[in-house]
Formats: sequence, structure tokens, C-alpha cells
Amino acid sequence: MTSRTCACAGCDSPTASRFARYCQRHKNHMVRHGHPEQRPVSSTELKPYLKTVETLRRRDPSAPLWPLLSSRWEAIAKAAESVANDSTHRPSREAAKLVLGIARDADAAKVVDTALACFMYREAQPNTFASENAFDFQMVRRVRNLAPTNRGQWVNPNTGKTHYAYPFISPRAMAVIAKTIRDNFSLPAFKLTRRLEAEKDAKAQERAAVSEAIDSLDITPKPKRITTLGAREVATREIEAKEISIP
Repeated sequence: MTSRTCACAGCDSPTASRFARYCQRHKNHMVRHGHPEQRPVSSTELKPYLKTVETLRRRDPSAPLWPLLSSRWEAIAKAAESVANDSTHRPSREAAKLVLGIARDADAAKVVDTALACFMYREAQPNTFASENAFDFQMVRRVRNLAPTNRGQWVNPNTGKTHYAYPFISPRAMAVIAKTIRDNFSLPAFKLTRRLEAEKDAKAQERAAVSEAIDSLDITPKPKRITTLGAREVATREIEAKEISIP
């Protein structure tokens, strides 16, 4: 029987099984990253957007927005306590335990900032994500990585570098957490992005107006005005000169 090839473009590897669509490598990517062609998003890529949110906090630390968003995350963690112990839905129970781990080890403000930064990153670089599902997975992974207890570590004997390994989260549990984060933080992130874009456009218009004003400025040197004396003025000056020269 002829084996099937992976459905990903450019991949000629055989599928993981006779009924699978993808090869083993792309199948693992699908399970871990939400799409067979989605690459993991690093903290370095997210750092500029996280810095933007932190700058907004420093500009107006007493704004009511920040405690409101933190209280949303605290409410999510509070609801997860009952779900983690009583829910019969396995993905919800798995998601609730993960949320409790994050809430225990990470500050609420840090969780909020990371979630907002993820949405800002998607608005600025939509082509980074292969699909909406892929974005959800990357967002949950970035939030999950805030909790040190959610990871193990090992040292590469060849390089001496420390690497981190995170426990597997089922795709259905990922979807539960992603929906919760979306419902609570996607709209605030969208509005913050629009405010920042409006501020950026206003500054661009001001720079354009200044540049246009400079271009319209007439800096050409004015020619000196040469006056011609009339006959009477010439005679008068000659008489004055003679009077001055008489001893």
C-alpha cells in the first residue's frame, strides 16, 4: 500500500499513521503550537510590546484601568479553585490547575501585561501567526511561562547552557485558557492599541506640519537696495562738502 505524504506544503515526509494528515514532526507542532507550521514565539519577540505596556503603567500608575484588569485575573484564579477540584470536564480541570499555578507564582500585574502585550503583538505582526488557534496557543504559552513551577530545567553537558522544559498541555485545555484570556483582556488591548496608534498619527502629522513650514520658509538673501541721487541732492551734498573743507 502506498504511504501518504504530509499535508504541509513542501514536506514530503510520510504521515505519522495511515489516517493522519501530517508527519510526526508537523503533528507535534500542531499539538504544541496550534498549527503544523507555527513556530514558537520567544520572550525576545514579545519584549518590545511588553515594554510598551509597562511604559503606559509608568505614565499613569494611578489609572483605574490597572486595578480593574488585575481584579479580572484574580477573579479567574478564584473561579479556578472550584473548577480544579469539582469539574468533571477534564480539559477545564487541567486548565484550572494551570491557572492556579500561574496565580500562585506570578504577580497579577505581570500576567495582565503579558496578555496585553500578546494581543498588541498580534495587531502589529499578524503574519507571525499561522492561524487564530496558533495565536491562542502562543499566548497561553507566554502566560504559562511566567510561573517557574510550571517548568523543569536541564543543563546541556556539551554547551553548559541551562534549558527549560515545560509540561505538556492538551490542546483542549489550551483552548479553555485562551478563551478565558480573550474574554477578559482582548478588548482592553484593542482599545489601548488604537489609542497608541492615534497618538502616533498625531505626532506624525505634527512632524509633517513642521517639515512643510520649514520647506515654505523663504531663506533667500534679499538684494541690497541701490538708490540713485537726484541732481538737486548731488548739488546740495557738493555745497556741504565745500563748506566743510573751507578753513
